[in-house]
Amino acid sequence: MANDNVMKKYEDLIKKVNKQKELVDKRKDSYDKAQDKLVELETELKDFKYEALMEKLSEETGLEDFDEILGAIDQSSEDSISAEEEINDETEEDLDSATDLPSFNY
Repeated sequence: MANDNVMKKYEDLIKKVNKQKELVDKRKDSYDKAQDKLVELETELKDFKYEALMEKLSEETGLEDFDEILGAIDQSSEDSISAEEEINDETEEDLDSATDLPSFNY
C-alpha cells in the first residue's frame, strides 16, 4: 500500500516535470518569436529614421539623389575642416608676429 502511494507520487512528479518542460519549450518559442519581431521593428525604425533624415536633407539642399546629398555632406565636412585649418594658421601667424618684438638697446 505504501509502495503504491510512492509510485503514484513518483508518476505525478514525472507528469508535472514533463508538463513544465513543455511550458518552457513553448515560452522559448514565444521568446524567440518576440525577439525576432523586436529586431525586425528596430530595423524598420532605423530605416524610417534614415529615410526621414534624407528627406529633410533633400528639402534643405534641393538635391534629390541620396548619393548627391551624401557627397554634399562630405564636401561640407571638408570645407569646414579647411576653414578650421585656415583659422589655426592665422592664429599661429598672429602668435608669431606677437612674439617678434623689436629689440631695444638700453
